[in-house]
Amino acid sequence: TRGENLSLSYKKVLQKEKFDQFVEKYGEEPEDVTIEGTIISVKPRAGFVIQDDDGMEYFMPMAQGFLKAHGAVGKKVKAAVLKAKKVKAAVLKAKKETTSIVVSRKKLIEQSQKNKEEKITELMKDNEPKTGTVKKITSYGMFVDMGGIDGLVNYNEISYKGPVNPANYYAEGDEVIVVM
Repeated sequence: TRGENLSLSYKKVLQKEKFDQFVEKYGEEPEDVTIEGTIISVKPRAGFVIQDDDGMEYFMPMAQGFLKAHGAVGKKVKAAVLKAKKVKAAVLKAKKETTSIVVSRKKLIEQSQKNKEEKITELMKDNEPKTGTVKKITSYGMFVDMGGIDGLVNYNEISYKGPVNPANYYAEGDEVIVVM
């Protein structure tokens, strides 16, 4: 109640139902759950409200947003720039007392970086030749896709003759054997 007036909300009833469905599906301590949704509002100095395609709302604290890539530069978040942006985030926790689900882009990005580092370590573990696909050719070398990790083969390393134009030897899409 606010003063003497009763405050009612049908939206909160729907949100509670969706929250209960989420908890039933993933449990109260969800792990490895990733959501995708649209930022529907920005709460100054607090965070973002994200809504998925089913209408479920999630809260992403400002510190967990990691939204520089989406146009949020510096300390001032440009609400107009961020609204309606699609984002992916990892679920941190489901708060039963407030029927809210807290999500984090930061956690998702950190997981992705960790997976990439592990893959690079695995690729570099043995110094054996590996097959990759030429992704892009530039004047200074060519980028080779090694199964999700891109590496640069410098133009000095393409031929025993010394620096050469990679386009004279390879085309995009060619399979090449490289050593890390």
